[in-house]
Amino acid sequence: MKKILIILTILLFSGCSLLQLPDSTQPDEPLIGGDKDKGGCLIGAGYQWCEVNQKCQRLWEEPCLENKDFDSNLIKDAFSKKYPEWDLSTWKVNVERQFDKFATGGVSPMEEDIGGGYFFAVNTDDGWVIAADGNGVIECQQIEPYDFPSDLIGECWDTVNNIVVER
Repeated sequence: MKKILIILTILLFSGCSLLQLPDSTQPDEPLIGGDKDKGGCLIGAGYQWCEVNQKCQRLWEEPCLENKDFDSNLIKDAFSKKYPEWDLSTWKVNVERQFDKFATGGVSPMEEDIGGGYFFAVNTDDGWVIAADGNGVIECQQIEPYDFPSDLIGECWDTVNNIVVER
C-alpha cells in the first residue's frame, strides 16, 4: 500500500512539473476592454480623445467644447425648428462635443424616469440644424450633406444598400 502511495505521489508531482503556465506578461489574445481610440484613450472605460483639450475625457463628466461658452439653447432652437410640435420647455439638452461647426450630445425629457437620445447638429448659413437624432442607428443619408468628421460619427447605416458604412 505504501508503494502505491509513493508511486502516485511521484506521478502527481512529475505531472505538475510538466504543466507550463502561460506567461502573464505576454497575453495571446488582446485584453477585453483594452481597445483604444486613435488618441490612445481606453474606449471600454468610456474615454474619448478630445482634440480641443488634447486629452482623454469622459464626455458626460467633462464636455469637449471648442467654445466653452457654447449656448445649448442654440441646439434647443434647432430642435424646435425640426419638431415644432414639441414642448421643449420640458426637455434638456446636453452638448458633449462641439468643435468647428459641429455639435453632438444628448437630449432628454426632464422627467427622470424617461430616457432620451443622441443628436448630431451642424451650424449652417441658416443657423444650427439637427442633422440626425434618435436612440438607435445613424442613417448615412441624414449626415452625408453636412460632411461630419469620421471621428465624430465613425459608422452609419446606408438605407439604400442596407449595410453599415465605416467612415
